[in-house]
Order: sequence, then C-alpha cells, then structure tokens
Amino acid sequence: MTTTNQGAGGIVARSAGIGARIERLPVAPFRAQARVFLVVLYFFAFYDVSSMSVALPSVVREFGLTTAQAALPATLNLIGYIVGAYVFGSIADYLGRRRAMIGALGLLTVGGLLCGFATGITTLSAYRFVVGIAVGALIALLSTYVSETTPANARGRFTMINAFYGNIGLASTPWIGLAFIGAPAVGWRLLLGFGGIAGLVAVFARWLPESPRWLVLHGREAEADRVVSEMERFAEQRTGRPLPPPGPGRAEVRTGRFPTLALLRKPYVQRMLIVLVFWIAWYISNYAVLGFAPTLLHSLGLSAATTLLFSGIGSIGYPLGSLAAAQVIERFHRKWVITGFLGVFVLGMLLQAVSHHPATIIIGTFLVSMGIGGGSGSAYTYTSEIFPTSVRASANSIGVGIGHIGGAIAPVITLSALSAWGSSGTYGLMAGITAVAAAAIVIGGLRTTGIALNTVSGAPAGEPAEQVVREP
Repeated sequence: MTTTNQGAGGIVARSAGIGARIERLPVAPFRAQARVFLVVLYFFAFYDVSSMSVALPSVVREFGLTTAQAALPATLNLIGYIVGAYVFGSIADYLGRRRAMIGALGLLTVGGLLCGFATGITTLSAYRFVVGIAVGALIALLSTYVSETTPANARGRFTMINAFYGNIGLASTPWIGLAFIGAPAVGWRLLLGFGGIAGLVAVFARWLPESPRWLVLHGREAEADRVVSEMERFAEQRTGRPLPPPGPGRAEVRTGRFPTLALLRKPYVQRMLIVLVFWIAWYISNYAVLGFAPTLLHSLGLSAATTLLFSGIGSIGYPLGSLAAAQVIERFHRKWVITGFLGVFVLGMLLQAVSHHPATIIIGTFLVSMGIGGGSGSAYTYTSEIFPTSVRASANSIGVGIGHIGGAIAPVITLSALSAWGSSGTYGLMAGITAVAAAAIVIGGLRTTGIALNTVSGAPAGEPAEQVVREP
C-alpha cells in the first residue's frame, strides 16, 4: 500500500520506500569515481592519525623542545578530533553528509600543507589542531555515509573494505617516515605535508551523491529518488539482471530539530553511553600504541632504528585486520566480531608483556595492529548503524569524537604506567583497559548484522514515528 501522508508524516513514511529500495540492492552502489573519493579520504584520514608520532623525534631536535612542549601538537590534534567530529557531525545532520565531507577535506588539505611550513612549536601545534578537526570529522562522517548508502547484506563488508585503505594509510606512515625523515631539515616537513595532497581527490567529489536517506528526511524526495534510481541502474549494469521489487520498508524516526538533545532521550541515551564507554576505553589502548609504540619498544632495549623497523613490520597487521574483518563481519553479530579482534589485540599486548624476544615482539606488535585494524573498523560500522538518519552523524561523531577523550588521556596513563611498572606492566594495563571496552560492547551491543538500517536504528516498536509501508 502506498502511503500518501503529507508534511512531516508523509516524509517519514516515504523514507521507508527509499530505505527499502537501497536494502534490496545486491551490490554496493558506487561508481569508480565515487569509490576513489571515499578511498582517498580514508587513506589520508588514517595516515594523519600516526604521522606526528613518526615525525616527533625530528621535530624535538629541530625546535629543541622539552617533554611538555613535545606533547603539545599531539594534544591539540586530539582536541581537534573531538571538536571536528562534533561540529562536522552536526553540520552533516543539518546540511548534508556530502557538504560536510568536502568541507573537512578542505581543512585536511590546508592544515596538512601548513604543517610542512611550521616555523615553531606554536604554529605546528595550531596546524595540527586544524588537521585534527578534519580527521575527527572524516572518520565519523565516512562510516555514516557508507552505512546510509549500502544495503544490509554488504554494509559491514563495504565499510571494512574502505577501512582497509585507511589502514593502508596507517601502516604506510612508518615506511613513508623512513623515506622522508632522513632528508636533513625537511624530512619531517615532507612527512606531515604529505597529508595535504589529499585535496587532489576533490576532482572526484562531483560523482559522490548526497545520502538519499538524508535527502528524503529533509523534504528533497525528488533528489533522493534520482540518486536511488542511479544506484539501481548501476546495480543492474553490474549484475546484468533486473532488480527484485522492494520489500516492505520501515519508516525513519523523526527525532526533533536538535540532534544532540534527541540522543539524551530513550532509547538512544543508553546506546550512546555504551558506545562512549567503548570508544573511550578502546582509544586509550589505541593511542598507547599509535602514539607510543616506538617509546614502548625502545624501553625493551631496542635501538631507535630497530624500533622503527619492528613498528613498520608490525603495522602490516592494520590492513590485514581490516581484510580479515571483511570476511566475517556479515557472518556473525557485530559485537562478537568486535570482541574477537579486541581479543587479538589483548593477546598481542600480553605476548609483549611476558617475553622480550625479538620474534615475540614482532608477533605481538603484528597482533596488536591487526586487532586495531579489525576492531576499530567493525566498531565504526556498528556505531553508525544503531542511530536513525536524523541524528546518525551527530551520534557517530559524539561516540567516535568524544571517545577521543581516551586518546587525550592516553599519554598520561601510558607514560605514568611506563614509569611505575615498566613496559611489561604498561602492556598488561592496556590489555585490561581493552577488556573493559570489550565488556561494554558484549553487555550492551545490539544485533545489527544483515538487518535493514531503518529497523536496527529505529525506536522501540509502538512509537508513532515508526510505520511499515510499501512503495509502488
């Protein structure tokens, strides 16, 4: 039956038809140019996560920094993550996902290039803050966009494939560092400035459509229909056969004009608390590795060159973790996939805690990286699934962005633990904190695998915003 409601009620009802048409697609509906745009954004967003830790020793030598001064670029960068994720998440809910991503790309380009021309610790810290705003925004927005434009049977896998390219960026940082850092005076500038070339991908932005789910909720039904029709044509070209008729769809939930306030009400406040506990704990452990892996390895008695080499070898686990997660994320509940990769991370930490043999260190570093690559990507997928379109970008940005409070306090926790208990105690502590993140997702995680986005993100059955309709 076709719903003919007018006004807000009609928009909500028609969102069910748009959602049902997306959910029946047999393939991820992106043309090559749009995929290039997404892949490059993932690559450079993740590249910039760890570039400063590789550049920092050279920066300290050039500017003659104290320990407190050396922490300033990383601290402001993480504060930028929090600010950027929330601000751009709100922009995305008001003005659209596409505009927000293009704006964040512009900041990433400008901030990255400026880092290469920093004249001192003050300017470098300011530029890293700008980069942090862009990275925090992109990490939250990319998974939001992918979740809204892919069908249930491919949502997790496609997110993980994109995360694979992001983790290529993460894994490549030590190797790019090895190539650049040796250049006198300019090596670290090239390493940080390299992130600025992300702006070249802007030429592909014209092929990236706005999220049709967002369009229909904002009264732009004709545009949403055009976007989904193009997706359908692409899917039929890829498969060589007509699509089946759309099934019954569940209408989107309207949550009010200010997304953040909606997240303070049931059922979303409980979901928000779970993902915040998860991301804060998980980011403490993540940034202990991303920011201090060379320091932790050096404390085991390794030379600076060996430390960088071991980090580079171990970092291969980042993209391999994403590929492994892509193989299982549509077969099992998300929370078990996430927990499994967090378990891999814990195993790697414990191996380094109990044995300092070079082979064990390499294996442990690899497992830690694999756990981050698979666990973070799976958690990005999950976080973007459990909130409705009207607040999805804001919720994702609060979970992932404010979760970076964990990253902000990771230096204090890591260095304090290293001073008090040594490397083995620090590795053990991070394993324990990761167990807290795993417990949060096991206890509070919802089933999302293979379920239509409007269904898994909706309010409890019986609330008036939820309707089941069938479009012609």
